[in-house]
Amino acid sequence: MARFGDLVLPTAPAEGSPSSLDWLRSRRLRARFELVEITPLPREDAQPDRTGPQMSSASAPVPESTSTQADVLTTPSPTRLVSIDVFRGWVMFMMLAHVLAFCRIAKAKPDGGVWELLCHHWSHVPWRGLTLHDLIQPGFSFLVGTALAFSIAGRRRRGQSDWGLIGHAAWRSVVLVLLGVFLRSLGRDETNWTFEDTLSQIGLGYLPLVLIALAPGWVTPVAIGVILVGYWFAFAIHPLP
Repeated sequence: MARFGDLVLPTAPAEGSPSSLDWLRSRRLRARFELVEITPLPREDAQPDRTGPQMSSASAPVPESTSTQADVLTTPSPTRLVSIDVFRGWVMFMMLAHVLAFCRIAKAKPDGGVWELLCHHWSHVPWRGLTLHDLIQPGFSFLVGTALAFSIAGRRRRGQSDWGLIGHAAWRSVVLVLLGVFLRSLGRDETNWTFEDTLSQIGLGYLPLVLIALAPGWVTPVAIGVILVGYWFAFAIHPLP
């Protein structure tokens, strides 16, 4: 260390000593810190300095508008019709409950009246009568018809034309029919081109349903009348066994 009056200055170590390189590094690091200018934070009661150059309001950075963020946070998402979702869930439950094998339990417990009742309602009746299991396919068809109005409205909001809707419905109908045929042909030696599967029946009725929905209003009651008369005529010429 070198002393000049009250001033004490550090001296460099001799050349070739092990600490000379460390001393140079420490001096360089201190010089870097001394070049940093520390600006004190302004006090709350201090007046702004108007002597220096001021930034005009035109060039000042404008903070991002919070109205857009608020709109994004408060914009409601597309809501679903809860009643349709609940009914769809109930129909799915009735379909999946078939794997619970209520009839096997009823055979194992012949004195259980509840199991007999569940076995009856989760079995198809030959022709006459009605059970809960017979309502699964009509339930799905009802859901398709109910949700169709919302589907058409949503596609029209996205700018799809009527011909685009018809093309989409035709493609969907073909896919549903083929899926039903595929499911009925699983585990068999040949393809069964039968249409008793729920998917096939929905596919056969989907395109006509879309055409009726896109037609003028008077077409709907006429179509309902034709369908009812057609069902009556079919059962009239083919009586029940």
